[in-house]
Amino acid sequence: MYLKSIILLGFKSFCDKTTLEFQRGITAIVGPNGSGKSNICDAIRWVLGEQSAKALRGETMADVIFNGTEERKPLSMAEVSLVLGDVDKAQLKAAGLPLDFNELTITRRVYRDGIGEYLINGTQCRLKDIQQLFMGTGIGRTSYSILAQGQITQLLSTRPEDRRMVFEEAAGISKYKARRKEALRKLEYTEQNLVRLADLIREVKRQIGSLQRQAAKARRYKEFTKQLEFLETQFARHQYDCLLHELHCVQQKVAELQAQLNKVEVEGLALENEVSMAREELRRIQEELTSAQEVKSGVNAQIQQHRDRINFNLQRLADVQAREKQARGEITLAEERIASVRVELHELVHQRDLLVEEIKEKERSFAARQASLTEVEAKIRSCQQQVAELQTKLFENAQLLAQLRNKISNAEHQVRIDGVRLQKLQEERDRLLAQRQELEARLSDRMASIETHEAELSSVREQAAKIRAEIRELEGQLRDVIDRINNISRQFAEANSRLDVLKQLEASYEGFAKGTVAALKVREFAEGVLADKIQVPNQYVCAIESALGHHLELVLAEHAEGARAILDQLRNNNLGRAHIAVLQLCREIAGFERQETVSSDAACSTDGYIPALSVISSEEMVRPLVEALLGKTLIVENLEKALAGLKNGLAGHDFVTLSGEVLTRHGVLIGGSLNGEGHNPVSILARKNEIAALERKIQELRVIRGSLEQERDTVRAKLDELQSSLEGIEKHLRQCELKGATSRAELNTLKSDLDAVTQRLAAIDFEIESLRAEIEELTQERKHAVDELTALETQGESLRSAFDEARFNLERLQQERESVLNSASEARVQLATSKQQLDGLEKQIRALTQRLKELEETTRIRLEEIEAGRVLIDRAQAEVQESERSVEDLQRQLTKVEKTIADWSNKRLEAEGRISGLEKRISELRKECNRLREELTSAEIEVAQKRLSADHVKEQIKQKYQVDLEQVRGECIKIIFADEGPAKVQVVSPEEMAAHGLATDWSAVAQQIDWLRKKLEEMGPVNLVALEEFEAVQERYQFLTKQYQDLVDAKAQLVELINRINAQSRQMFLETFEQIRRNFRELFVEVFGGGKADLYLVDENDVLESGIEIEARPPGKQNQNISLLSGGEQTMTAVALLFAIYQVKPSPFCVLDELDATLDEANINRFVRLVQRFTDTTQFIIITHNKRTISLADVVYGVTMEEKGVSKVVSVTLRKPENDTNDTAFEQNQAAEQLAAQQPG
Repeated sequence: MYLKSIILLGFKSFCDKTTLEFQRGITAIVGPNGSGKSNICDAIRWVLGEQSAKALRGETMADVIFNGTEERKPLSMAEVSLVLGDVDKAQLKAAGLPLDFNELTITRRVYRDGIGEYLINGTQCRLKDIQQLFMGTGIGRTSYSILAQGQITQLLSTRPEDRRMVFEEAAGISKYKARRKEALRKLEYTEQNLVRLADLIREVKRQIGSLQRQAAKARRYKEFTKQLEFLETQFARHQYDCLLHELHCVQQKVAELQAQLNKVEVEGLALENEVSMAREELRRIQEELTSAQEVKSGVNAQIQQHRDRINFNLQRLADVQAREKQARGEITLAEERIASVRVELHELVHQRDLLVEEIKEKERSFAARQASLTEVEAKIRSCQQQVAELQTKLFENAQLLAQLRNKISNAEHQVRIDGVRLQKLQEERDRLLAQRQELEARLSDRMASIETHEAELSSVREQAAKIRAEIRELEGQLRDVIDRINNISRQFAEANSRLDVLKQLEASYEGFAKGTVAALKVREFAEGVLADKIQVPNQYVCAIESALGHHLELVLAEHAEGARAILDQLRNNNLGRAHIAVLQLCREIAGFERQETVSSDAACSTDGYIPALSVISSEEMVRPLVEALLGKTLIVENLEKALAGLKNGLAGHDFVTLSGEVLTRHGVLIGGSLNGEGHNPVSILARKNEIAALERKIQELRVIRGSLEQERDTVRAKLDELQSSLEGIEKHLRQCELKGATSRAELNTLKSDLDAVTQRLAAIDFEIESLRAEIEELTQERKHAVDELTALETQGESLRSAFDEARFNLERLQQERESVLNSASEARVQLATSKQQLDGLEKQIRALTQRLKELEETTRIRLEEIEAGRVLIDRAQAEVQESERSVEDLQRQLTKVEKTIADWSNKRLEAEGRISGLEKRISELRKECNRLREELTSAEIEVAQKRLSADHVKEQIKQKYQVDLEQVRGECIKIIFADEGPAKVQVVSPEEMAAHGLATDWSAVAQQIDWLRKKLEEMGPVNLVALEEFEAVQERYQFLTKQYQDLVDAKAQLVELINRINAQSRQMFLETFEQIRRNFRELFVEVFGGGKADLYLVDENDVLESGIEIEARPPGKQNQNISLLSGGEQTMTAVALLFAIYQVKPSPFCVLDELDATLDEANINRFVRLVQRFTDTTQFIIITHNKRTISLADVVYGVTMEEKGVSKVVSVTLRKPENDTNDTAFEQNQAAEQLAAQQPG
């Protein structure tokens, strides 16, 4: 491996892109102080991963970015690239970079916002990848491959513990130490995981015992539940079959009553059709009457409209005449102002003409003086140019004299050097031509390959972008759907929670009296309460509850015997009092009162009085009771309406307002606040309505949530499919980018090589021609040198005389220019004053001209307004006459319409009398229908009760066990009770039951059901998921135990690995240390010409961590602290140590930044000999000022600052002939002096 080139862009003083090509051997970088030489060394250290800004001579990392100059703006980025050639593929593989390259480009960028990045062959990577790449090679930001003047002595001045880092790098164990550090970190992490796992295992083990007991209880619970389900479904099936038989008998009675009712309804329907026809005729008469009345209203409206129009036009005539008078006055005033403005404008124009003539005269005077000044200045410039030319000629004459004296002595020597150089250049030119032809062919092939890769990469990127856009869209849809699902789930949970609370309140009869609740528990007689059998819309809940009052808590019983049994039980057990409604009695009583109630409702169903019965929906069994309680009750808006009804023919009714206030038929008012807050705390009917609404809402939410979850799953499936496709495309994209980066890197390398070869050929051709011309010129120079020297001396005397005369003429002309300049300045001031006065007059003229235009425009507008006003007057007078004629016509039309209205009113009275007679007959038929309907309703109620009971049994089983009762097959069940333990339930076939003359004992089945319910209640809360939890926890315990054992094994493997690394590192370090120790002793004696030096470990028992001490004793000195050595002695000691390390582990390249600055001439020669010894194994890049060191170089780069603050590089390639060392050294020294002289100062 060797450093092929470095490319800098925006790094410190290298503003422009700068490339330095390095060859194997020695490269010298020279230049004056402050030109930016050391910035190249800093760039190499920075790209290798230096993280300390102070080590790069800055405060922050942004300081390495070019910060601008007086002529250039700051840059926003710094970039440095190292190109390494002949890279070992095995080394790349060991560093974890399986790249098939023999050339690598390492790049580092940093931006002003602090963001930085590393790249290998154009592909982003980590700093760790770069560190691993160079680990063990001696190359790195802190290794011995990059050393500056101050850093070389740090090998001696640092602590012994820090000094061993260089030895570890030389021994090649730095990568092993990194692995050991990683293994120790993993070991610590493993031990922490072992502690956490041990705690988790103890906790899980404790949970297993508790869950084992809960699982056993859950098993018993499931067995009882299964048996209870079987018995309850069989018992329900038995009840269901009995109810269906009773239902069939009642349905036959309903059919007979329905036939009688249909006959009566047919006759009533015919009469109602006749009434409908009569009502239709009445409606037609009413429409004609209404139409005539609307015509009358329309005619009256038109008459009023025409009268309003007449008044409006008269008012408009007066306004237009007033505006015309005002406009004529404004026209007269404007004409007077126009005359005045024109006189004033004429006077200003005359003044402006006079001032223009005056300005022209002053401009002619100023131009004459300016011409005189220009003539004098031209003479001064000519004289100054003459003085400068003479001065330059004098300086050139002196230079030429010195040059001619040197030419004579150097000409013969230079001709010999040029001949040797010409022969070498011809040989190099032939070699470069062949190399350029080969590079051009390779470059053409590589460009074709890159175009193919670019086309493929563009296609893959478009596919990836399209899929990413689709993924972003689907992710947005998924987030939206999930938000909607969460919102629906939250609403569902809230509604479900509220429903559970309300159902619990309903089941516990919250708000009912104690006696009512106790009566309802007598299930064989109590049919429920009245509140459960009616439904009321929300807006009428308060009114109906107030109207019914305590009757809402009426306990329903079918027969009087059942009611008496309930009352006896309440009285005997002291359970309170209850109101009981006997439904049979209610139906008998209702037959006497219904007709009166119906006629009353028909009479009160208008004018704001709503019959209470019309807003209630009730079951048929309680309808007679509801009609008895609310048949005489009307709902009104407020008490005022109720009082008015009581006085106006509705005295036999009770009234209730929407807010719950009651006015009884006896004149008693009931109202006020129910609980001091204005609302009923326990509204039984409102609670029922809310339960029904919540059940509907829950069902709707369940459907919506199912749809949304299906949509979510669909979107997720699409998203997973797209992401899978994207991963494949991105993988292909990375492969394409890697191929493209590899091809571009190879292309850039080929281009760089081709440019270098082309530039070198051009330079060689130019140099060959120059050398040939130079040889010929040198031959003539010596011949003419003496003659030219004599002529130049004579010319110098004449030039000095001419120079003195020109200086005298220049002083005289400068005095003349001052006089002319004062006169011209006075003329310029007078001219500017006159021009300022002219500008003022021009502004006044423009203002008056604008004013004149405005006055003329005003006059024109007013004349147009007068003309428009006359048109409006004529139009208004015509409209007044037209409206007066229209009013007379409308008055005649109005008389005809009033006569038509009187005729239609008489026809309406006749139609109303005929309808009244038909309705009387219909009323008689309705009474007969009502009687039949009552009987039919009673029968239908009984049918509904039987059906409801059957449906209730069926629904109860379906809700409880999700089983359709009709699909349940009836079984023959035999219950065997034991003296101890639970009863046994056996299922016997019908044949076996018939053979023994037995039947299912359903009372025993009911008894067993009660026993099972009691046992389930006694078990209390049961964790039904305990079985799954127990299995999951047990499985987790086994998993954690296995993980614990895996960690124990991993810990043992890590300990074994650390021990193996320690043993290998110890052996490698000791072997390398002993070799460096021997080399250091020998090189120290060679460098100092004697003396003694040694290396030893501070703690030999701890080889891997021990520091390293250095002992050095130059010739003639006693043992002393190494820090007391002089600067040169410290440098040479460090150089001896450095090259002792290089003998063991040479680094591919070495950068030495002014390492020889503190060395004298003798030490410089020793340093040079050492460097020459290692040029076969190591590439050296030396930053120096020393000419002796420069003479070693194969390539010399000069760093200059032609533009302040911006470094620029120039190069010279030097080849050493085998047989002419002295001449080559002379040539190299000359080149170094020329490069150093390119920087002024």
